[in-house]
Amino acid sequence: MYVESGSVLSDPLKIERLYRVLGAFLDGGTHHPIRSYDSILQSAKAKAETGEGMGSLRKYVQYSDMLLASLPKLKGKRIVFINGVSTDKTENAKPGRSGVDPFSPFYGLSEDIIGMFRSLPDDVKGYVKDNIIFWPIGPFDFPFTVEDGRVVHCLRDEVTALNDEIEGEGRIGFGSLTKEMRQPEGTYQIGNYQFNERLFDMGRLKKSLEDNPSMYVMERQRFEGTKPFLRHLSKHTALGKWLLAQKYASIAKRLGLQKVTTFFTRTSYAREVFDIVAKETGIGLDNVLRSKKEMTFLKERDPTYINQLMGRLQIWANDAGIPLTSVRGIRKQESAETRVAGGCGSCISCSRHPLFRCEYDAHACSTLPRPRRCTADFIDEFMIGNREARELFIALEKDAKRYAYGVLPIEMTLLLLNSRDHEVVVSRRGRASLMEEIRGRIIVPFPIRDTTAEGCELRASEFGSACPITGVFSRMDKDSYPAKTDTSFAEIGTALHWMINQQPPEWKTFLHNKLLTKLGIPAIPRQEYCERSMVFDCDGVKVSGHPDGITAVIPMDALAEYGRSLAVPRDSDIFVQDIKRGMYSAYEKIGYRKQLLCYALGIRQNQHMTSRNLYLNLIKTPFDSRRFLRHEETPIPERREEAYRNPRYSIIKVPAQSEEVDRLVAEIKERAEAKNRILHDNRAAREELMRRQATDECGCGLNRFPCFDKPICDSMFREMGEKKRMIDVIRQYGPYPAHPRRSELFGKDHGQIRIPQ
Repeated sequence: MYVESGSVLSDPLKIERLYRVLGAFLDGGTHHPIRSYDSILQSAKAKAETGEGMGSLRKYVQYSDMLLASLPKLKGKRIVFINGVSTDKTENAKPGRSGVDPFSPFYGLSEDIIGMFRSLPDDVKGYVKDNIIFWPIGPFDFPFTVEDGRVVHCLRDEVTALNDEIEGEGRIGFGSLTKEMRQPEGTYQIGNYQFNERLFDMGRLKKSLEDNPSMYVMERQRFEGTKPFLRHLSKHTALGKWLLAQKYASIAKRLGLQKVTTFFTRTSYAREVFDIVAKETGIGLDNVLRSKKEMTFLKERDPTYINQLMGRLQIWANDAGIPLTSVRGIRKQESAETRVAGGCGSCISCSRHPLFRCEYDAHACSTLPRPRRCTADFIDEFMIGNREARELFIALEKDAKRYAYGVLPIEMTLLLLNSRDHEVVVSRRGRASLMEEIRGRIIVPFPIRDTTAEGCELRASEFGSACPITGVFSRMDKDSYPAKTDTSFAEIGTALHWMINQQPPEWKTFLHNKLLTKLGIPAIPRQEYCERSMVFDCDGVKVSGHPDGITAVIPMDALAEYGRSLAVPRDSDIFVQDIKRGMYSAYEKIGYRKQLLCYALGIRQNQHMTSRNLYLNLIKTPFDSRRFLRHEETPIPERREEAYRNPRYSIIKVPAQSEEVDRLVAEIKERAEAKNRILHDNRAAREELMRRQATDECGCGLNRFPCFDKPICDSMFREMGEKKRMIDVIRQYGPYPAHPRRSELFGKDHGQIRIPQ
């Protein structure tokens, strides 16, 4: 349980409250060089000295006095000043940014720092624990260190003593002074402070005024128009930044810092504050974060920036005389059989198809017995004498090079899920550690039999769009239809799947299958647990689909029996994988979540499981591939390890008995009704098509890109006229449904690409 702090600084016009909190670090004779600003400052100082209406800030004044007296204890430490405002952990497309203490569950950057700390070598962890202090920038200062997988206030004993004094006077003291990656259930947390970014950011303040025109109604009456009032507000926000800069200049001087290390994006208020510090004091700035041109909404939490910080920590450790363990050097000494245990970092670009990240380097690969029967062999044989297949893989290779992403075999994903920690979305605001979730258990392939049924009305993949017509078109044989659509993304996605989770059925021994033996289980062919047919019967409405990977979480003590019979206990949690060409996001599209949930529910139903939890795993391209989207001439790195980066994993946990499942069941029934009405009712179909014809954008309103199916929509509208049903027009041009699953394309002629025998 988390209780927010009641003390909030959010109004830039009440500059006296800010001055009262910062007063311990400011010279009593402080004057601003600009007269109009100084007039506001002197008025604020006079109000602050009276103390009127500032009772709730009293404990923060005491805290500032304590921090000032304790600064000598922090001398000699390397301090990294970080943004005091961080994206919180909501699942909205643009999550809110919270000015809260680093021990709050809504301050996400501290969790990222914990995750980064866990990834460091042990010798570097010891250096970071003893020498590095992270200091969030804001009106209140709660610097912290990282130790044993949690963040801790670096003056915890002093704050505890101050708490005893405050609570002895009958007042409420400070709250939590530690934070773990995942707080134990039942933990009671109290917030320490809150402040709003608009105190120092005029852009944020303008946005607040636009969203809430009733703000400052009384104050506006003193000004003749909006522009004079905005100028008045901008003076207060600028003065707030200047006061904050005076505080940190004082702290840097008392700590004897000649250069200040920061971790800010270039547009943050914290960066502007320290620019003022550098300008007025001459202190040098060393910003660890190298901002990209295309910045994401995660700001400092972007994985690219966290990696930059991790690299800098290792450099500092090396400078301090700690010999760093060279991961690359160790791997050179390892045999080809053991190198894969290192996980993702040990994969090397294939010498024949660089986008594929293989567990064997070129030398080790050349020593393997023939035939190797690996992905490279599969692709080469696939393209022999087959122009369509050749074009398909060439398109994938160009796409992978342009957006700098690589491909890992599905077996490597299973190794990474079991050997490396990953973030798991467990609730609207909650994140958890995968290692903690599966403690004492292991993720293994879940071989199942195909489940089929006549008259399936929906496909799980239809949930990617809210439009029912898109679901209708997804099952059509579009090649036979007069209107042509752009299928380039679908073709690239198909080739991507073939490389990751497919193998020809006649190749019983596929080289990458042997990776599973590192988990202590047999080398299971991919077709046993990839692209299997499943049907979810939802009160008579059937949803079909083919999950890209079907795995289960079983107890370690059941592993021996699983190795003999491949039997999964009925109460095992289900873990489904789906491969997407799209970019990784910490806040995934809700349609993908519904698609994977349909898969998991169908498997649970078909296999008569009693699973309590369902894990949904999206395999996507790295997040910072976004930088290539708008810059066609962006130079591609020459080194293959940089040009083809490993995929990212989004993992979502959903209880099998939950409101989310109930909502999905209700939506399935509604979608089936809407789809049947469109297929068999001319008027309903025409109304829906007319609505979509009215715009060049996707009619569902969820996508800002043009809809791929719009040409078919327009043609369908003309073909139907006022009498024909949509189902009749579809049958006129091709079977319905038409498309087989990917695994059925091998060795069978479906009018698609087929592998030569």
